[in-house]
Amino acid sequence: MHDDALNEQLKLATIEKIASYTVGIAVEKNTGAGTGTFITDGVDRYVLTAAHNIQDVDIKGVRFWLSPNKGIIEKAAQDTTTKEVGRLTVGVSLPIVETRIDPKRDIAVLRIDNSFVLPEGPEVYHLGRSFEFSHWPEEQLDGISTLMFGFPVANSRPLHTVGNNTFCFLGAANMLSRYSIRINADKFKGLSNSVSPDTDFLLEYTGEDIDPHGFSGCGVWIPTDTQGRRVWTSDPVLIGVSNQYFRRSNLISATKLPAIVTITPPDGDKNGTD
Repeated sequence: MHDDALNEQLKLATIEKIASYTVGIAVEKNTGAGTGTFITDGVDRYVLTAAHNIQDVDIKGVRFWLSPNKGIIEKAAQDTTTKEVGRLTVGVSLPIVETRIDPKRDIAVLRIDNSFVLPEGPEVYHLGRSFEFSHWPEEQLDGISTLMFGFPVANSRPLHTVGNNTFCFLGAANMLSRYSIRINADKFKGLSNSVSPDTDFLLEYTGEDIDPHGFSGCGVWIPTDTQGRRVWTSDPVLIGVSNQYFRRSNLISATKLPAIVTITPPDGDKNGTD
């Protein structure tokens, strides 16, 4: 097989894997949206997302869009057929028993009742696989590919309107970028005081014509199994959570893994594996 074809297959396999960990978050009676990631610390399971996605929201009213037990359909939502929408997923309620929010770092985890059995399709990412990045070895990240997968509102298809609220089917999309030490050294100047190089990192937004609203809270992944390796693998590693888009600078900010580790319980097996 030609190297380009092999790399494309590995890229698709990586996106499929990330999609299995990813969950859409629908708030305000399914008219607002964000993205999250199913994670475990070896003890409990959580939905990891940006704090602003669920802050001041009644968790009981939140609906979650889980990965279907079929291949993802990644294209403009307005181009999907009614049959395709029907075979994907519907918003479900998850039994959330605890909410931990760190508004300063804009991250949150929603703990899922241990007795709940996820349907076939979604998977839970073990945070221990990311543990080596809890010290943020930036020199080993320079130039490495990163992937985001989420549910940008711009890639949506209106279904029906009730009053002032429009209910939409959200299409999935991914964004491929590269980590840059130069961008992270120079571009924080002039950005909002809500982000800091101590807790956040920056990526150039490469989402073409799709507005990134709705990507917020999705995981930032390295599609590789070793630091510094440039080859696609289907075993991605989570390194952060996206939290803000700076339109003028065309940059996405994301919370670094060390901040994510601090919000999970200290008795979890951070060195464990699935």
